[in-house]
Amino acid sequence: MSQEENKAAPAGPTDAQVGVKLPFIDLVSAMLAIMVTGLVVDTLLAWGVVALVQLTPTSVAFLLAWIAAAPAVFWALYFVYLAFTVLVTGAYLRYYDKKSPATTKVLKRQFKDKNHPDYKLLQYYHMRGAIIKYSLWFAQKSPFPSLLIRILRYYGHNEIGERVMYENCFPALEFATIRDDVMIEAGTSLSTHVVESLYGRLVIERITIKERAVVGINSIVGPGVVIDRDSQLGDNNMAYQNWPLVKQGDMDSTFFNGSPARQCASDTMFADGDLKRRYLAALG
Repeated sequence: MSQEENKAAPAGPTDAQVGVKLPFIDLVSAMLAIMVTGLVVDTLLAWGVVALVQLTPTSVAFLLAWIAAAPAVFWALYFVYLAFTVLVTGAYLRYYDKKSPATTKVLKRQFKDKNHPDYKLLQYYHMRGAIIKYSLWFAQKSPFPSLLIRILRYYGHNEIGERVMYENCFPALEFATIRDDVMIEAGTSLSTHVVESLYGRLVIERITIKERAVVGINSIVGPGVVIDRDSQLGDNNMAYQNWPLVKQGDMDSTFFNGSPARQCASDTMFADGDLKRRYLAALG
């Protein structure tokens, strides 16, 4: 290839093009406020507890009472910290939404002009994602799995029904519609965005998982995917962007397996062995 051809088809963005840069000071100050506010409140409460202990009579009975109450005090401080973390995060999200409302869209990622409308949308999309993750991680690592759902509902960027179960997975931060009685198993990733090639556009689309559906362990669900009611996406599978999980011909199975996932017969969902035999026996 000649020098002229090389210049005409650059491998990456030109000098006149720039990617979105997050405001470093704003992001750091937001994260510090989110992480420290609850810590300050907990520290004050802990000092209060210590002062209260010092005021109680020094007897064996009171000592045993404080020892018995210690777990309750610990969990109370934990919930106070998480509550303030969520409240401060929610305040920032509302502020960011006023600056640039969350929206499903195909966004540019390289800009010749920072005043392009997609620049601001992409910037605040990344800002929201950055601050949401801390509180979700904190809740997910706790022994109370329902906290994750309550926090996502409070933030308001997803629609989550009743009796939904998130195991230790990667939930969509925005634009997921999860209907009633859905099970999302461990290691699953719900991604409502995808980047088209290294310097391509960012595509943001809604994921919809309908009633009584199950997403198996370590599976990936991409943007725009719809999982129908009573369907099961198997373990270690992938549904790419806008991949249609539809029934094939006369097959009445609700199972989808593979990468990309396709409808399959129920007797192909498991490897041969005792588990498969017991499962097929249960199906009758």
